[in-house]
Amino acid sequence: MANIDEAAGDIDSEHDHEHTHEDDAEAIAKMMENYGKAGKAAASVLKEVPKLVMPGESYTDIVESIEKMIMDTGGRPAFPTNISINEIAAHFTPEAGSQILVGETDLVKIDLGVHFDGCIGDTAITVDLSDRQGKLCEAAKTALEAAIATAKPGVSVGKVGAAIEKEIVSRGFRPIENLTGHKIEPYILHAGEEIPNIAMEGGYELCEGDVFAIEPFASAGSGRVSDTSQVEIFSGFSIRKSRSMRRCGSFSMPARSIHTRCCGTLARGWFRSSSTQW
Repeated sequence: MANIDEAAGDIDSEHDHEHTHEDDAEAIAKMMENYGKAGKAAASVLKEVPKLVMPGESYTDIVESIEKMIMDTGGRPAFPTNISINEIAAHFTPEAGSQILVGETDLVKIDLGVHFDGCIGDTAITVDLSDRQGKLCEAAKTALEAAIATAKPGVSVGKVGAAIEKEIVSRGFRPIENLTGHKIEPYILHAGEEIPNIAMEGGYELCEGDVFAIEPFASAGSGRVSDTSQVEIFSGFSIRKSRSMRRCGSFSMPARSIHTRCCGTLARGWFRSSSTQW
């Protein structure tokens, strides 16, 4: 009898192991389906952005229109929509009640994100209202295309950065070296690994199944950015004071302030306040 019990135990264990593999495969398939949905939704919203970015339009109206369109796709905003103008490279979003308007010749960068069950599509576009920055926009676009063509399993992030830098420099501009692309995982917008905008030796090697946001920045300036004193994008896990917050859908958990787009666990809400940073 002991031998029969042991044999039965082995069969049950193997059966459970097969179920585990099946469950894992189903979870991965569902995750990739959600990434696909998020990417398609983000792309569909991005196509509409140039219609919204017009001289005299308020920053707040633009970002809230974009976030409504995101909700209409069935997804949710993955982070506050960024609207960064002229020399502001990234990570600006208007505070509650902001009356800032788009200027006649502004260079407007819109960065938006959509998520389905935490699987994030992160994309951006630059709108040149002056019609004088075409070469700069082309440098960023071709750098993105070169990076996508280079990014394959086994390729280092340094090689992807080299492809970005080559395209931008060849057009007479500088890549912004202290802004990077980033790995994405479910509910984690910045998942640790980065893709630089400049060449570097080695670094993380891309793996099959990885999800990255590749973010080339071309600049007519020094190729570096610095933080401003104004902070409007928040991420974290606790609230220290009651503040004005712009809500969007079911997002409701704002938290500690930082001057980057939401890092760590995907934030489920955001404040709109420029008066205090902590």
